[in-house]
Amino acid sequence: MDIQSIVYKILHTFVDHPCYRLAFNRLYNLSAVAQPGSVITVVGPTRVGKTMLSLHLQNDLVDPKIQCNSQYIPIVRIEAATTDQGFISTRYLTKQMLRTLEHPFHVDGRYTLRPRDSETTFRDHLVAGLNARKTRFIIFDEAHHMLRTKSDRAAESVLDSMKCLGNETGCVVIFIGGYDLLRYQFLSAHLNGRMTTIEFSNYTSSHAGLQGFDRLLVTLDEWLPWRRGSSLYHYRDRIYDGTVGCYGQLIHWSISALAEMMANSENHLRLEHFTCTRRLAQIRAIKDDINRGKQMLTDLSEEVQQTRQEIEVGQPGKRKGRPFQRKPARDAVGLF
Repeated sequence: MDIQSIVYKILHTFVDHPCYRLAFNRLYNLSAVAQPGSVITVVGPTRVGKTMLSLHLQNDLVDPKIQCNSQYIPIVRIEAATTDQGFISTRYLTKQMLRTLEHPFHVDGRYTLRPRDSETTFRDHLVAGLNARKTRFIIFDEAHHMLRTKSDRAAESVLDSMKCLGNETGCVVIFIGGYDLLRYQFLSAHLNGRMTTIEFSNYTSSHAGLQGFDRLLVTLDEWLPWRRGSSLYHYRDRIYDGTVGCYGQLIHWSISALAEMMANSENHLRLEHFTCTRRLAQIRAIKDDINRGKQMLTDLSEEVQQTRQEIEVGQPGKRKGRPFQRKPARDAVGLF
């Protein structure tokens, strides 16, 4: 049995599932009509497919003829990486964008600027480069890493700095990352005034959610070497609990189970290969993250509906008479 070919097929086959399609359609259409200087945030659980989403968007958002023109770089996409002793460095983020723009001082990773040049100098070069390359979109993948600063105030400042970059250049700034982004983005009134948030959700435990997740299980089962009578779909409840309804988690867990099967010199998957490669602490951490994120993403329609219900239940009868002629009852005069 060629396990390597199975793993290759799992990793390189794109499954256009409903949660992914909905998130992409929302992001694509919003990006296409966004005003210059707007901010779009895409948040979701770990390993739900956010990086694939950003790559897909990069390929589809701009006319291929423009992308083939070496003079223009309409989309700058970078991965926010922590490089300053585990903290984010805005200087390094700026250098990444300059390299993506093929700035003459940074092409092929070379650094020819003087080390004493300030970050402001870097920023001036970046703004000039974005304008010269006619860049329309700046995409920050793994954007939750931008929150890893030495203080909470600094995390908010990093996001505001990238928002200001969009203002200076007329670019649409797109942050794609975990739910942690919401804790800081919702704190800034100026950022919220320009921001639209999209959730790339996991499959929930609703009937429709489980139906969508079942389709993923059946798709993946075609590749996995199960014994007859066993499958991901057969163990659906266990698999759903272990992946929290995330397709990326399902892929990762299946590959781990295949490795465990090989370690035991077996030719067929068993449920035990899955259960021994997953820890409850992992699942709890992911569930907690999802619950916090969904709580912060409470839809305005839910609040409106709740308000309407409260009005319908608690609203007194309509007062008759001319408007603005209220005659309130007076308190009795006396000592208290």
